[in-house]
Amino acid sequence: MIRRDGSLDPKPWADVNAKFGIRWVEFFHGGLSGIAFDPAFARNHFVYVVTQVPDKKTGFAKKSLIVRFKEVKGRGRSPRILLTIPASKFDNTYSLVVGPDGMLYIPSGFLGSSRGKGADPLGDLRGKILRVTLDGKAPGDNPYGLQAPRVWATGFKNTFDLAFFPRGGVAIGGDNGTVGHDEINLLMPGHNYGYPKHEGFTRIRRLMPPMLDYGSDSTAPVGIIYYRGRRYPALRGRFLMCENHGRGMLALRIDRSDPVRLRRLTPVVQECTLDIVQTADGSIVFSDAAAIYRLAPA
Repeated sequence: MIRRDGSLDPKPWADVNAKFGIRWVEFFHGGLSGIAFDPAFARNHFVYVVTQVPDKKTGFAKKSLIVRFKEVKGRGRSPRILLTIPASKFDNTYSLVVGPDGMLYIPSGFLGSSRGKGADPLGDLRGKILRVTLDGKAPGDNPYGLQAPRVWATGFKNTFDLAFFPRGGVAIGGDNGTVGHDEINLLMPGHNYGYPKHEGFTRIRRLMPPMLDYGSDSTAPVGIIYYRGRRYPALRGRFLMCENHGRGMLALRIDRSDPVRLRRLTPVVQECTLDIVQTADGSIVFSDAAAIYRLAPA
């Protein structure tokens, strides 16, 4: 927990590894990587996290857990597992977002084959955008019905994060390709984004093409937010996305009247290589592997 003065509380808010008996001996895309606050946090004190659990034999991630904690006296207590998602050595579940409709959206990864082998069945929770209630249950109005009650969209390899348009049911998110063909996608319910049979731009009618196909560049789009604060007027109304291997934080210009078109990508700061959030006062806080930063107003 980071205090108001920027110092780190030496005692963890919660120790997820201790709570679930997790012991990592290898690290390949595993560990606690996503946190989201309940919209009614001031009343119910719920916090949601996603973490991987390793296989005791191989040391690689075996499953991802969506866990709800309750804050009691400044610490995370009473963890409850809401959902379990299969995991593997690479491309797992790294974030979770509470959408404008109050549902929990969970992008899950899937390392399949772009040649059509290992295609992900619709009922497989990997390679999807999942949409569940804040109790982890199927809401009953997802696009695939009883066939895949928790699935909102399908056909992804590794969508690290997503962010919604305000007052809208569509979102923006990246997807990291196998070798190149990273993507930025307009995410909509009931659509198939191609993976593992197809990556990058396509004209196949039943598949949703990306807004941007990076081609041979492997920039790895990761954390993303829609900025609605007033501290940085030039960024207001833009999506801000981080690239893990690229240009850091980018400001995305997308017109609400024509959201399929990505009109401009503007580099902002290089250190944003992991995740990004907007705080209550309108500040932009972001991270790389070394530190957590706050963007300074121009």
